[in-house]
Amino acid sequence: DEKWFTASYLNISTREAERWLEMLENARRFYPSKEQWEQKQKTLKEELKDPENKHYKYLQNLDLLDLVDDARLGLYNDHITIPYFFKGQIINITQFCPGETPKYRTSKGALAGIVGTTKRFNPNLDYVVIAAGEKDMLSLTRKGFNTVTLLGGEKAKPIFNKKFFKDKKVYIAYDNDASGKIGGYDLAEWLYRYTTQIKVLNLGNRDNLLDEDFIKVAKEEKEDVTDYFVKYNRNDVDFWNLIDNTNWFIPTPKEDENSLQAIYKIKDQIELLIKEIREKDSTEKKVKNANKETSN
Repeated sequence: DEKWFTASYLNISTREAERWLEMLENARRFYPSKEQWEQKQKTLKEELKDPENKHYKYLQNLDLLDLVDDARLGLYNDHITIPYFFKGQIINITQFCPGETPKYRTSKGALAGIVGTTKRFNPNLDYVVIAAGEKDMLSLTRKGFNTVTLLGGEKAKPIFNKKFFKDKKVYIAYDNDASGKIGGYDLAEWLYRYTTQIKVLNLGNRDNLLDEDFIKVAKEEKEDVTDYFVKYNRNDVDFWNLIDNTNWFIPTPKEDENSLQAIYKIKDQIELLIKEIREKDSTEKKVKNANKETSN
């Protein structure tokens, strides 16, 4: 049974296996084949021969021109596009859409949490950097880091690709905003069952960093790894220093979780009580007004 084999192979539930197989079926029907994608790669390379071309300027500004082949970048709907592959089959394509809304477009039906890589990714190294999106993954890869990204943003979990992280040193490099910080910690908690060596790099908590940190460099809201390298002109040594000077992640103690749950429960009870009081006051006012009208 294909479903049971998939569940065993990916270490997922049978329901998740069904979703995975459904995604693969849709990918075979609607996404370009490997051979078709090679043609789209050639089309992009032709455009990049012109330094005045908008696609050339976009990649040049991000310092990514020499990563076109290793990232398998192609031209799709007149957008620079990066594919996600699984055993030679494209399972997602993400289009870069600068100046448009949204800035990035992913395939419909692709599953959140699937891992995106380039040809430079080496699964045999003892560490993995997780970037917040394809652009940041390319920037880190360009600087020589063994990097992946997760489809679906900073709330995604790599349910279908746990093997990428098992017993590895994992460095989470998410954006410098609330979503990035919360998402980084949340992902670290989730990954802790597969590896206990995790660092969340883009923290605003100065007490958790020993020396220079992301905030001092990419200090504006929503700045990211690409800003770190391109806007602030940092290099691979700077980023390794950032990694070295960040403490290892320690999961929230169970007793603290219980305390938080108790606080949330009390908070919910207080909110419910306030709601009941307001409803009671509102009812009493209506009765009082009705009595006044009757007496008049």
